[in-house]
Amino acid sequence: MNSVFVRRTSGNLMGILLLGFALAIFAVPAAQAQPFGTWLQLAGPAHGYVAIPASPALNPTTGFTFEAWVNVKDPSSGGCSSIAGKNWTKAWWVGICGTNLRSYLRGWNGSSVPGGNSFRDTAALPVGIWTHIAVVFNGTERRHYINGELAGSWSEPTPLTTFGDEMRIGSDTAFPHSPLGGIDEVHLWNVGRTQAQVRADLAAPITSPQAGLVAVWHLNGDALDSIGGHAAGLSEDMHTTMRLYAAGWRSLYVPEILTRGLVPSTLTAYSKQQVKWA
Repeated sequence: MNSVFVRRTSGNLMGILLLGFALAIFAVPAAQAQPFGTWLQLAGPAHGYVAIPASPALNPTTGFTFEAWVNVKDPSSGGCSSIAGKNWTKAWWVGICGTNLRSYLRGWNGSSVPGGNSFRDTAALPVGIWTHIAVVFNGTERRHYINGELAGSWSEPTPLTTFGDEMRIGSDTAFPHSPLGGIDEVHLWNVGRTQAQVRADLAAPITSPQAGLVAVWHLNGDALDSIGGHAAGLSEDMHTTMRLYAAGWRSLYVPEILTRGLVPSTLTAYSKQQVKWA
């Protein structure tokens, strides 16, 4: 059977903060330009996300930068999908609405006027290709960058609002609508980064602490990582599968060939194989 594994549980993934998984798939590189390693693949409008436990560090107030590589579509036909957020009605949120990049930095006050309820839109994200996005607040101004280029800027009061919900990548506690596509190399900073600083990190992943860096989520983990790799022994495939299910992962059928294997060439060899697995 061809399958991928998904799970809903909590765990420790490479990054600075503890992460949890919820029905999200980590995809392997495909024959397409893509930033680094594997990435988080989301099947919006089906709900999937990575959850980061609440922490005051996730609520920058005097400076803020959110960065990520994305290759996403809004499957809700303009109704918006969450790239990441910490409750859009109370604190910050970054997403795609139709094709536009949108951000909230101080929640929602009930107004439908851009800026009046803290949301700002910029030009359409490129469709079908990996794109770097950055939302920056430097203490007086909010800026949106697309592939390192300034896409919009607005005056912004300080401080930014805070809220105690968990942070989610691919979702939001108050807006659980996931995009369709991939998210990779998510960065959160408690400083407003300059355009030169945003551009400087486009070519390689961040692998060491930096001033103002709150967390990096490389999103390179997978199901096997969560259980420490393949099980040992004669029935390693079955044992590994049982451990994956015990850890909370579930398999999904994929109607295509993902990998090919060898089968015994004679009946005698086949019988020995079955005895081994019995």
